[in-house]
Formats: sequence, C-alpha cells, structure tokens
Amino acid sequence: MKRILRTLLATIGILGLVVVGAVVFVTTFFDPEDLKPRLVDVVREHSGLKLELDGPLSWSFYPRLGVSVKAAEARLPNQSSDARPFAAFDQAEVSLAFAPLLRGEIAIDGLTLEGLSLNLARDAQGRGNWETLIERLESRGEEAEAVLAPASAGPNPEASSDGGLSVALNIASVQVHQGQVHYRDDQAERDIILEQLNVTGRNVNPDKPFPLNASFRVTLDDDVAVETPTLVSEIILKSQVDLGLAEGRHVLQQLSLQADTRLGDAQEEQRANLSAGEAVLDLGEQHLTLRDGQLNTSLLHPRLGDKRLALETTFQLDADLPAQTAQLTELFTAPTYRGQLQLSPLSLRPWLTRLDILPSTASDTALSEVGLTSPIEGDLQTITLDGLTLNLDGGTFSGQLGGRFDGS
Repeated sequence: MKRILRTLLATIGILGLVVVGAVVFVTTFFDPEDLKPRLVDVVREHSGLKLELDGPLSWSFYPRLGVSVKAAEARLPNQSSDARPFAAFDQAEVSLAFAPLLRGEIAIDGLTLEGLSLNLARDAQGRGNWETLIERLESRGEEAEAVLAPASAGPNPEASSDGGLSVALNIASVQVHQGQVHYRDDQAERDIILEQLNVTGRNVNPDKPFPLNASFRVTLDDDVAVETPTLVSEIILKSQVDLGLAEGRHVLQQLSLQADTRLGDAQEEQRANLSAGEAVLDLGEQHLTLRDGQLNTSLLHPRLGDKRLALETTFQLDADLPAQTAQLTELFTAPTYRGQLQLSPLSLRPWLTRLDILPSTASDTALSEVGLTSPIEGDLQTITLDGLTLNLDGGTFSGQLGGRFDGS
C-alpha cells in the first residue's frame, strides 16, 4: 500500500511539473499579441468586418486557461474610421476546459463580454445594416460554412481529418455584462435602445435547449424631437432556449417575462408578467406562435387612486409578421368571467368625482357609504350579480342585478 501511494504521488508530481512547464513555455515563448494580425485577417476575410484591437491580448491561467481581449471595435465594410462602430466591447474573455485539451478537444468553458455595444440601423428603404454581413457569409459558400462548422456541429464533433483539434461548442457559461443595443429605424422613424443588458446562459449549445436569463432596460422613442421617450420599461426574462440556427426556428420554453413600464411622462409604473409554455419564432415562415400564455397586469392611474387594478387572462397567440396581423384565442373569442365581488364600505364620491361621473343627488353626503358583496359572472355583452347584498348610506338591499353593456 505504501508503495502504491508513493507511485501515485510521484505520478501527480510529474503531471504537475508538465503543466507548470507548459505554462512557462507558453508565457515565455508565445506572445498572444502575435495573434492580432491573424485575427483581423480572418474576421475581414469571412465577414467583411474591419476589426480593430486597440487593447492587449493576454493569457490567463487561473482559475482557468484562457485568453482575454480588451478594447475591440468592428466596423462594416462601408463605414468610415470615425463612424460609430457596428459592434464593440470593453473586454472579452474566453476560457477553455483543461481536461478536454488532453483528449485533443477544444471545449469552451466560459465566454464573458464586458461593455458590449451593438448598433443596428434600418434605412428609409427598409434595409438593415446587418444584412451586409449575412450576404457576405452567404456569398462565401462552403468557406463560410467551414468557419461556422463548430457552431453547427454541436458538442464533441469528430476530430478533423487533418489531425487538428476538434471543437466542442457546448459552452458551460456565457455572460454579458452592461451591454447596450441601439436600433434606429429610419423607415418607421423610431429609436429603440436596450441598455444595462445582462445575459447569463449555461451549457449554451446551438442544437440543444439551454437555460437563459436576461435583464435590461428598453427605451422606445417614436419622436426624436421630443425629449420624453414614448416608453421606458425594465424587463427580466427567463426561459429555456432552443436557438435553431440552421432552421431559423427559435423556441422559448417555460417563458417568464416581467416588465415594469412607464408611458410617456407618466410617473406611474404599469406592471405586467407574461408566462408561456412555449413561444416559437419561425423566421422562415415569418410566423410567431405562443402557447399556454398567461398575462397578469397591475395597472395604476391617478383617476383610480393609489390602489392598483389587477387583471389576469390566459390566451393563445398566432401572428403573421409580414401581414402584421395576429389572432388571439381565449381572449377575444367569447371570453367569460366568473367570481366573487366584494366591496368594503367606502365613499364613492371621490371616485366618481375623479372620473367626472358624479350624478346629481339630493344630499351632499349621498353615496358616502357604499359596500356590497355578490357572486358575479358575465361576458363581453352582459354582467350579472346574482345574490347581491348592497349596503347604501345605512340601508341594506338584497336581490339580483343584471345589465347589458350597450345600456339596454
């Protein structure tokens, strides 16, 4: 036993010396700055982007083996050097899992982007600046497919025939910190800005669903001449994502979306929580479907006082994006409601005054003490309070109350 333990310790020591020697060799004889020209050439060759690496490239060995890049910018082929870059980031880090390297595989353990900035624009004719990249990749044919092969191959593809390392694109962790996306649509005269963008993904894979969390602030401006934006919303998104890059069919499962929104110069935040069993965006068919959707809203308006109005509904959605049409089922197709209505005693006079519907009364104290309880049911045409008990200014009334929304 003692001999086996000594052999084991010696083996571990030798492996440790090999690792240390490899680190010393790489840090001493290989300068990652030598990779810069090659990276710039590869990006220009296959995408047309003009990459500028102003910051240093450096190795990292603890806690993971990887490379970090600082201060990078990428411009479109037709952009001038003083134009706002199409994409940029403050720092990017790529770390590799060490054990797969021993098996001749490159397994990306983590990808982190700090300060990502992306500028998208659609001109007055409806053409997006990103379309240049897509056309460039499509024109490259087989060469472009070769560049994208790791992304389409999935995890642990077979080693290449030339004996090189195989690439396993199954990234254990993807993180984007404090990103920003600016989208300008000249055709619709609209600005959309996503800022404070934070994204976290685990076991990110192009062929398999993976969990994704994101939070950001979106600002919508339909009139740049007005300082106050049309909409400002804080959004939190959680889902299980299937990218479906090859088919152009993106699937979000177990979708949860929370939004706190301010409209125009209003100070009140309108809250909405959307959940769905599945949301599918098919870019080939230009179609969006949402199954088992549930929407919970909490609305606030000065005329309603300081109490929020809570609404809840379930629905299915089918949308035709080119036709800009959508069909909601279970929401507008003969919806019905049923429940219990209870109103604690209160004065209706302030409410009716704010809504400007206070009727003329013989007494200035009328409607100052109103309370009721009743089962309630109805649809878009009728409402029924069956089993009503009404307390009105000291009197009690019981019975049934029903009506139609058309006033009859």
